[in-house]
Amino acid sequence: MLADYKQAGEARTNDEKDEPQMKEVRDSRGHFAKGNVPWNKRHKIIFTCKYCGEQKPIEEMEVATRFFPPLVVCRDCWKLLEVG
Repeated sequence: MLADYKQAGEARTNDEKDEPQMKEVRDSRGHFAKGNVPWNKRHKIIFTCKYCGEQKPIEEMEVATRFFPPLVVCRDCWKLLEVG
């Protein structure tokens, strides 16, 4: 792609990069192929807190190492369990 611009003597824009762009690949049913789902169309990962039972996204979850095996709990319960 860079060679085409050099031959034509045209200036490159900031929008066009040498990096390959991810295409939206879909299977025969119209679903996104595995591993090719764009960030804006992915589902959020939701966990259920094992301590209080609330459902929260993965960003708000922590691992409580006070118990064995470790439990996935929300950040509020983690503060209560780990800090005391």
